Amino acid sequence: MVYFISHNIARKEIVDNQPAWVHRKGATRAMPGGHHSLADTPFAKSGHPILLPGNPRDGSAVMVADEGASASCYSVNHGAGRVLGRRHAKRVLDQSTVDSEFDSNDILSNCRKYPIDEAPAAYKDFNEVLRSVKSAGLASEVARLKARFVIKDASKADD
Repeated sequence: MVYFISHNIARKEIVDNQPAWVHRKGATRAMPGGHHSLADTPFAKSGHPILLPGNPRDGSAVMVADEGASASCYSVNHGAGRVLGRRHAKRVLDQSTVDSEFDSNDILSNCRKYPIDEAPAAYKDFNEVLRSVKSAGLASEVARLKARFVIKDASKADD
């Protein structure tokens, strides 16, 4: 199954029994099972799946919303978040180290050189991100996905 999930969207939803515009910038939906907006969908009982990308080295997580997600308008972060800006990553990270890390983790890419600004070291510690989402009562991890192949935009892959 291929599952596409948007993470930069505004849509009209019912919040506290009132219509409201919910803007998720860098966030994604996190509706638990039984949420009214999931009625008559395949996710009515299980909850809306949450795909939380980490990085190729640490993987990504499939999560399901907990009841505490109501405090965030049924939203969770989409991804680990950056610790290095793109330009800073390009200045401080070493390309050969990034590429050898991919080799040692048996991760293939369509890039001759993996984009340095997208290197795993440019992102927050993924396990800590997942721990914070769980401890906030927003969502629980169901499965961890490990990257085997990373596809980047071919027009930018070897810039």
